[in-house]
Amino acid sequence: MNHFQAVPRLKDNAYQIALARIILISSASSQITIPQSELATSQARIASMSTGELETALEANPDARREHSKINTSRLRSKFFQDFKELGFDDLRIQIFWGLFQLGVKEQRKITDPQGFLPAKTGPGTKFSNRKFATIAQTCASAGLLSNNNKLALWSGGYAVSEYAQNLGYTCLESTQLGALLERGKYYHHEKDLFRLWNYLSDEFVKQASESDVHVFCRNFDRTSVLLRVEIPRLQKVMREKGKQIRIFWHVVVGASSNPHDLRALRKDGTLMKEQAGNESFFDNPVLAELSMRHFYLNLTKEERAKHEKWEQILSASYCSPNDYRVKFRSLKDVAFKAMGCFSTSDET
Repeated sequence: MNHFQAVPRLKDNAYQIALARIILISSASSQITIPQSELATSQARIASMSTGELETALEANPDARREHSKINTSRLRSKFFQDFKELGFDDLRIQIFWGLFQLGVKEQRKITDPQGFLPAKTGPGTKFSNRKFATIAQTCASAGLLSNNNKLALWSGGYAVSEYAQNLGYTCLESTQLGALLERGKYYHHEKDLFRLWNYLSDEFVKQASESDVHVFCRNFDRTSVLLRVEIPRLQKVMREKGKQIRIFWHVVVGASSNPHDLRALRKDGTLMKEQAGNESFFDNPVLAELSMRHFYLNLTKEERAKHEKWEQILSASYCSPNDYRVKFRSLKDVAFKAMGCFSTSDET
């Protein structure tokens, strides 16, 4: 099967950059139409190409691109088998999974239009669901590879937020056995359509929430995020189907750093704190959490805003409506006052 072809991005990858140069130089050397006198110049030009120029050259040379893909797909398959063997899979099951990964990519390409856009409603449980990715996620969940150890956490706002939650002892999707393997291998860097598999893994991961409280860590409240587009709706469905109310605690994470140790949690009084296991700050209500975040950023002084990079982008990606979470209040104004500590949580109706 040749559906899953590894054509990784060259950026910051010394091996891929060197491989691309070798393949292009070899391709140039094999072309009899290039005079011997010009060959050295051509090789020197390839050797001095920037990463972007190398990617463009590969794209323009079908033979070189095919060879580049063939080498990397072979290496990727070998790594795939090694990684899944460490999870306890036998060769036959790994071969089946490799086939499912390839067929899943093929199916995802049919769902995605030629310009790279997805239909408005796609993903788990929708008309445009990828059955192969769903099978992978269900099989791995049944095998215990998505276990949360009763410390399930969801997040939004960049991988540093996931690391922040993990440092507090919570299990995010990326720290499950399968999640850690995929995150470590970066398989989706080789095939962009494979990135959609995370939606299906998230769906199965959240289904386990009925066994524990759920902690949500948000650096933003982006309505296009997997958190609010896939995980929270799935969590609400789990509660409806099982007739069980799951407690959800919302942590507002502040800071633009990619280092989780630099991030801080927002308290209900509007101040920041460094959370530690057993000493945490969270909101019982997502609307209060989001409004508190907005209130915090909008009331920073000019000097303080200079310390909080991307605060404008954070707010532009987030907008607050009680209907987004199926939470009813007498008025949004009441919620705003509550978020600023002017009313007690008994105002909720």
